[in-house]
Amino acid sequence: MSATLRRLRFETLAVHAAADPDPTTGAVAPAIHLSTTFERAPDGSFPSGYAYIRDGNPNRSALERALALIEGGASAVQLRAPDLEPDPALPADTRLWAALQHASGGVWGGCVYDPDAIIAKLAGAK
Repeated sequence: MSATLRRLRFETLAVHAAADPDPTTGAVAPAIHLSTTFERAPDGSFPSGYAYIRDGNPNRSALERALALIEGGASAVQLRAPDLEPDPALPADTRLWAALQHASGGVWGGCVYDPDAIIAKLAGAK
């Protein structure tokens, strides 16, 4: 961490950590990237460094840079919280989706139109 960053109060560092203006738009707040897949070059590589949203994405990278700056570390890694449970206050369809993600370890990789796979997954999670 640079000497300049070390002198900042926590509140200031938390607001400004890894929050550089967007080089394309000039926006000072980080964009929320909703893309699930990213551009692939003709040779099959991923020029942005991102292939699929679950593997990594600009939002996660920004969060990890900010956490590293705030904590004074060389880097940080954001992981899923393993103890999250579907909240009973959620609507039924959202609770079902949360249950699938919980049963799958954070990501439901199956087809949402395959009730047999859903039932099998949820039965195995008990």
